[in-house]
Amino acid sequence: MRVKKIKAEPLTLRIEGKKITAEKFLQAASGFFGLLRNVADEISGQKGAVTWLVSAREGSQILTATPEADRLVVTDKDLRSIPRIIHKGLRGIQAGSKRPTAYSDTALWHAKELAAVIGNHDGEVSKVSLVYEKETSVVSEKISEHVDDILGSKRTEEGSVEGRVSLLSDKKGQLRVGIDDVLTGHSVKCKPRNVDETKLINAFRNRVVAIGTVHYRRDGMPVKIDVDRLRVLGKRSDLPGFDDVIGIFRRGD
Repeated sequence: MRVKKIKAEPLTLRIEGKKITAEKFLQAASGFFGLLRNVADEISGQKGAVTWLVSAREGSQILTATPEADRLVVTDKDLRSIPRIIHKGLRGIQAGSKRPTAYSDTALWHAKELAAVIGNHDGEVSKVSLVYEKETSVVSEKISEHVDDILGSKRTEEGSVEGRVSLLSDKKGQLRVGIDDVLTGHSVKCKPRNVDETKLINAFRNRVVAIGTVHYRRDGMPVKIDVDRLRVLGKRSDLPGFDDVIGIFRRGD
């Protein structure tokens, strides 16, 4: 006997901006679908039990994802709750630093990945929003900060972070800089403490070594550094990529 498929209300991702590059679009899609899959797995209790049916509106940057599952595997109640919990959870992260229901560490990082596309670095994305049952929630850069707060820091120590300055904004009078760490491939929030902000601005897209207090996540991943000193090492082209660093480790050099 053929098992009946059940569906729930969809979630829609909207991306707006004057210059949306392929990289920006793919990053937003990766964060969006990664978030959907992880929360769905958490609620259903089975990896891959929920399938997301995707449609894209022609001529726009709008993606709609509808959850579908076998009735014998996922209950109607659980399936209907998934998009609602995802939408509510994202709004909760934006409002404060409390972990939402069914949001694992991986889901939180996908939410941060989605929020990271906003801004004028490597393209111009002015707005990202999530729509559920005609209710729209705007995704803001606050999500990135609150995710870091939720995951917390296992330890802090004096040290350094080396990489390319990839994020730079000055919203509401607050300078925000991200450094792509060459050792992990992740962006580390860079907060000036005893360093001239002008030097940070001039270092945009250059390779730098930021020296100060490094904040680490529970799994040892650096998430933030309070910068006391900054050394500019070279231009963007001088910075080895993440694959280059992995290659060095594999060769044992």
